[in-house]
Amino acid sequence: MKLMGIPKAILILAALGLFFILGCSVDRNRPVLARVIGKVTFNNKPLSKAQIYFFPEKTGIRTAMGETDDQGRYILWTYEQGDGAPVGKHNVTINLRGPPQRIPLHASAKAEGKGEAYYEQATMEGKPLIPPRYFNAITSGLTADVLVGKTNTCDFGLSGIVPK
Repeated sequence: MKLMGIPKAILILAALGLFFILGCSVDRNRPVLARVIGKVTFNNKPLSKAQIYFFPEKTGIRTAMGETDDQGRYILWTYEQGDGAPVGKHNVTINLRGPPQRIPLHASAKAEGKGEAYYEQATMEGKPLIPPRYFNAITSGLTADVLVGKTNTCDFGLSGIVPK
């Protein structure tokens, strides 16, 4: 069958192509992302198992994150594993803590036999394994500029004394 001189098969293929293009288009609500990789060291040694966050300076945009491997290398993601970070300027934080610690049972609660079940489950954050200034985007002093259309390499060399 022909519709105004156009074979039916061509019409079907054109409709499928249009459906594919519209159905698989980029989400217009998401920012443009670019691949970001890098390495983090602390006192010139690779920093393993640290969390790294890129906070966009522009408000309303999702933060990118990653975790360092045993060699201190990371790959950022924002929506899906390895998809990168939003293009633009970022403040960066790096966080590494020891295992969570149990909250000590307060003496008065212990004397009265109250609250033991709660205290068995409650934990505090682990001790910092790097200087805590790196945990905060304002105090870290770390920044990055993510550029469109390229793989951005952002290495961070941290230094300092770990609090006891």
